[in-house]
Formats: sequence, C-alpha cells, structure tokens
Amino acid sequence: MSIVPLMMFLVANTPADAEVVRRYSVVIGVNQPAKEGQKPLRFADDDAARFFALLKQLPGEASLFSLFDADTQALYPELVAEAELPEKELILARLTQMFERMAADRKQGVAAELYFIYSGHGFVDDHGEGHLGMKGAPFSRTELYNEVLSRSPARINHVIVDACDAYFFVQSRGTDEEVERLLERRAQDYLDRQTLSRFPNTGAILSTASAAESHEWSEIKAGVFSHEVRSALIGAADADQDSRISYDEMEAFVLSANAGVKHAGAERAVFVRAPERHRAHAVIDLSAVASANRLHVPEGLRGRIALSDERGRRYADLHKAAGYSLALRLLPGIGYFVKVEGDEYRVPGDSSDVYLAQLEKRPEELASKGASISDAFSRGLFAVPFGPELVHGFELGAQSERASVVVAKERSRGLFYAGIAAGGVALLAGGVAGGAQLAGDDASDEYLVEMNLGRRAMLAEDVRAWDARTSFLAGTAISLALTSGVLLLIDVLESP
Repeated sequence: MSIVPLMMFLVANTPADAEVVRRYSVVIGVNQPAKEGQKPLRFADDDAARFFALLKQLPGEASLFSLFDADTQALYPELVAEAELPEKELILARLTQMFERMAADRKQGVAAELYFIYSGHGFVDDHGEGHLGMKGAPFSRTELYNEVLSRSPARINHVIVDACDAYFFVQSRGTDEEVERLLERRAQDYLDRQTLSRFPNTGAILSTASAAESHEWSEIKAGVFSHEVRSALIGAADADQDSRISYDEMEAFVLSANAGVKHAGAERAVFVRAPERHRAHAVIDLSAVASANRLHVPEGLRGRIALSDERGRRYADLHKAAGYSLALRLLPGIGYFVKVEGDEYRVPGDSSDVYLAQLEKRPEELASKGASISDAFSRGLFAVPFGPELVHGFELGAQSERASVVVAKERSRGLFYAGIAAGGVALLAGGVAGGAQLAGDDASDEYLVEMNLGRRAMLAEDVRAWDARTSFLAGTAISLALTSGVLLLIDVLESP
C-alpha cells in the first residue's frame, strides 16, 4: 500500500473527536568530555540508543545523534546506520527541517510535540550559563532558547537532560544573592528572560537541581538517571493506571527510586517542571505507543522487578507496591527476561499482550553483564516501593513546598524554624515508613508459607494495606525533606 492511500485510510478510520498528534524527537548521546578535567563517559551513547529505540515507536519521526563506541555498536547493530554525528550544526539543521514539517502539520490540523533529549557531560561557564558537550563546539543554554524553544512550532516541548550541571542548562543563576545585588535592572531583566518561564509550553526533566556529577552504573550499562526516566516512560510510573505518565508521576518515581541510596556521592536530585500552560500534560501518552507489546503486571504483585532483553540489554527497573496493576510497554519482536525478586520469567517477543501471572518460573539464564555491582546502587536503587499512595503523599508534600516558596516572599526568621520542623517531620515519616515496610515484609513472608486459603486471603489484604501505608509515608517523607531543604536554603540566601 502506498503512503497516500495509507494516510487516507488512517484519517477515515480516526474518530472525529480524536486528536492527531505527531511526536518529533531529537536524541543526543555524547561520551566525550565537554571540558578539560572531565573523564569520558561509558554509556551516554547506550542511553541515547535506548531512548531512540523507545521514541521511534511513537507516531512521528525521531533522529539519533551519537558516536557509538565499539561496545554500543555490538549491542545495537540495528541502530549504527541511523546514528549521526553529535555536531551542533547537524542537530540544528535537523531541527529546522522538523520545524518546517511541524508548521505543515499545523495547517493540516495535526498537533506536534517535540522531545529534546541529551545524555552526556555538561558544564557551567564563568557567567553561570550551562553548556552541553558535543563533538566540536558545545551547545549553550542561549542556543537552546533562541535556536530551539523560540523557533519550535510544537504545541508542547519536552526537554530531558542527564548531565552534570544540567540545571544550569535551562535555568540561570537568577536567585544567587550576589548576582541579585550586583546586576542592574536591565541585566536582571535579561536573566529573567533566561529562565523557562519564557516558554510556558515547555516541560523539563533534569538529572540534578545543583552542580553535580552524572552517575553511570556498569550493571545496567547506562546512566542511572536516564535508566530511571526510561523505566518510568514505559509505564513503570503509571500509578493511576491511565496510560499517561505525568510530570508528577515522573518526579515521584525518580525520587523514590533514589531514596534508598546511602552513598553520598551517588545521591541524585531531579528538577522537574511541567509546562506552565498545561501542567496536566503528560510526558508521554502510552496509548500512542501502538506498536509496543504490553507486559501486564498483576495488582497483587509486590517487590523489585528488573527487565532485560534476550541480548542482555537492561530495559527497565522498578519496585512495585501492591494494590495496583501495570502494563509495561516492550519493544516489539524482542524477547525479554523478567526478574521478580529471586524468580525469573521469559516473555516472548511475538505476543502483543503477555500476563506475568500466567508465565511459568524458569531457571535463571541471564548472567550479570559488565563490571562488579556498586553496593550503593545495588542495595539502594529502587529500595522504596512505588505506587499510587506514594504519588499521593508526594503531591501533598509538593503542595506544601510550593506554598513555602510563596510564603518566603514575606520572609521572617520563622522560615528557619519551619525548615527544621519540616525536616523533623520528614524523619519521623521516614521512620514510620520503615516500620510499615518491615511489617509488610513479615506479612508477605507469612503469606508465602501459609497453606490455608482463608488465612492467605487475609494476609494478602494485610500486605496490600502495609504497602499502601509505606508508600504514602515514603512519598510524604521525600516531599517534606525537599520542603525542609527549600526553606533552609531560602533562609540562608535571604539572611543579611
């Protein structure tokens, strides 16, 4: 069938009230240092390959810019020919072509969304402006604003960056006290224009809210943050089961995934800002990933889940709470191995819908790849169960955080004490969540050995109840801890 009849068929069979949306994606991965003193990364090209493979499943078009190393070429031979050099001029030229097609889409009544995704090194120059490393000249925040976001005809832009100093790639240091004091009004107006508030149709998901190093983990052959974001995008963060991953769900998922990491150098922060024009707009609509297979995870299952494909490439991780079901999107035509705690299952690649509860356990076949596992990551990542209650608790804490920033305009010394109080409550909530987790584990262990069906049903309800309490308290603790940090930071910056 030629393209014209095919398009006529699709239009004729699309419901009148259904909106047609095309997604345009630019995915960049750069292992090379962005400035002197940085060490080369190992897996930024792998991250780009995995993002690209996922976004290719969306209706629209995707472009990949990365110089694959030998290992990545061996792991992703099907993508070698599609990967272009990560040079700024090539990327901007491709974006220009995409913008022209978006404008043509708009004339036909078709909406467009843009994904700009980067994995690699970043740095901040002496003027506080963020840059992303490329092959050749780096890509600056000014160029992001003037050459990408200002020119994009897309209804919504999504910016996802996993890089050290990523926060300063989209935000200026406009709140720094010394800068505020030294800059004249005109310069301050320029700084204000250098924030995302200029682009109310743009959402951002960044790997850190401060200057920090990016973290890679050889066990998953990926950047930790990028892996968490991809896990969320395939459905692991769909706490309300509406097949749409919201910005709130994304933030709660990443923060909960890192909540158990104890190693100071591995602690992660995430800056997430939904588009101001439409805060409820999803990062991704999973219903649009029509070609993907679906792995249905049952409501009653709880625990850590890891997915790797049949070639040993890590696909996703999550720690699921009981009480809600999931439908994880898998790339078509590829078989997967699913580990649930100590059990392993084989997921065929030729079935559009696979139900985990119907699969048989099998001997473990997939050995660990790469170097030895970092204790901090292997023990801490995904230690906190994620589910609807955690998101609800997180949203309550996030509301208090936003309120605290508003109150800060009428500053008093009370901010310091409020910050200490919020921190104390966060510690208390975290402690109670830990107790609830232990109680849930005890109930789960008893459930596994109980033979009486009536007693097993009662224990199953206990497990779901303890999981709900743990998730809610964990989400509240995470958000209150953030609130405490915000209040204390404001107090310090505002102190004379």
